[in-house]
Amino acid sequence: LVPVLTPARGAESNRAAEETRSLEVLTSPATLAEREAAVVRLHRIGSERAVPELAKLLSDPDLSHAARHALEAMPFDSAGRALVEALSTSAGTVRLGLVSSLASRREVAAVPALASLLRDASDSAAAEAAAHALGVIPDASTVVAFEAAWPESAGSVRKAVIDALLAQAW
Repeated sequence: LVPVLTPARGAESNRAAEETRSLEVLTSPATLAEREAAVVRLHRIGSERAVPELAKLLSDPDLSHAARHALEAMPFDSAGRALVEALSTSAGTVRLGLVSSLASRREVAAVPALASLLRDASDSAAAEAAAHALGVIPDASTVVAFEAAWPESAGSVRKAVIDALLAQAW
């Protein structure tokens, strides 16, 4: 007897095989374009199995944008944790992108890390981005973070805190 695959089972099998191929490309000496295409495929079809490999790319200046975009869309707690964990080892535009992804996810687990960035006087761009992200996260702990940062904030960061507090009021 030959087993009959239902369309759903066949599609799931194809999806898993495509995910496996894409993950193999990420761990191979493939070109940047091939690796980027694999990340884009994982954005569409990646399961929780893809999260650790995508997380490794978050510090790669060439692939960070695509990797965080893929993780941002994934409904897994592990994807949010990967984005939060990458904050502590990132800087510049990579860090700003991570903050943006956490805001898009409305990642409550990111509140402590974002609150720390909010109080970082050495990086006003990250502090402003953190204020925006905290302003869209629907959790009371964000208000506590703003209250703690308020006395220390100045200039554009203080304005970002005000805007975020107003966003929370809605």
